[in-house]
Amino acid sequence: MSRGGDSEDETGLLQMNDLPPTTFMERLSIGGEETAFSGVSSQIVDIVAKRIEKRELQYLVLTAAPKREAFGVIRRCRDASTGGDAFRAIETEKVRRISDDDDREFLQMNLAYPMEGKLRRIVGFGHPDLIRLMKYPGITLFVDTTVSVTPKPFTQTIIVMIHDRAHNLYVPCFCYLVDTKDHWTYWNVSQWIKIQTDMACVPSMGLGDFEQALHLEIRDQFESACIVGYLFYWKQAIRRKMISLGIARVEVAAAMESGVLDLFTVLPVNVLQKTGIPFVIKTLYRLIVPTEADRKEKWQAFWDYFVKTW
Repeated sequence: MSRGGDSEDETGLLQMNDLPPTTFMERLSIGGEETAFSGVSSQIVDIVAKRIEKRELQYLVLTAAPKREAFGVIRRCRDASTGGDAFRAIETEKVRRISDDDDREFLQMNLAYPMEGKLRRIVGFGHPDLIRLMKYPGITLFVDTTVSVTPKPFTQTIIVMIHDRAHNLYVPCFCYLVDTKDHWTYWNVSQWIKIQTDMACVPSMGLGDFEQALHLEIRDQFESACIVGYLFYWKQAIRRKMISLGIARVEVAAAMESGVLDLFTVLPVNVLQKTGIPFVIKTLYRLIVPTEADRKEKWQAFWDYFVKTW
């Protein structure tokens, strides 16, 4: 700490000696977008203001550091306390708990395990009050996956929700970060959901993305659940497969039209492969007329995939 007067010197230091706390905090907030003070939590500002009022920080010199430098200081301090290991840091009491006033655990899982010559990791979070809702019998379970908000080194975020009948909305209960997208990853996630709910999660219905591995996981771990999919996700998955096979965009658009592939959703399962698929193929080919050999090969590859997967 350095003793300073009521002034701002050439280095940009904001100094406080007998400066009234309110005036000092007003000057502190003038940091602007280029300083580390911009966007500071109001809770932190309140704590500093109270300490100034008590004259605990009477001889204080604060530097409005540039954001990059300030973040660098924070990062180095964190590295010094955890050895630079983020997975070790999240296991500390202050990080894994809900808040300073609530010592219940928000970190529900931090698991590393070897498989196929690679170390895999799963990290899971969840609020105990929301997790408790999963113990009600006959819940509707919804599992969604996304990559857009996933931090490195993970490759996918899995969000587990249930339908809250009282409020008629889906409540997120768990959030998992995973670094692989296969059946065993989803299996482990579901197994830990059951463990964290004391094996009392018995859903009557399971909804989720149209990923075969995800469907197998729900079927394996939650035998009581009837798996129901969304038409949008199903058509989205089929469209991605068509594009990956090199099928022309015009033909893909025709297949996505109403009354073509979506007919599969209303056909009985026992007639799907014998009469359902030939009927839909005939309907589709009237629109696109794939006469060229390479186009027929691409479509045949798609139908082979469709029969095997769906």
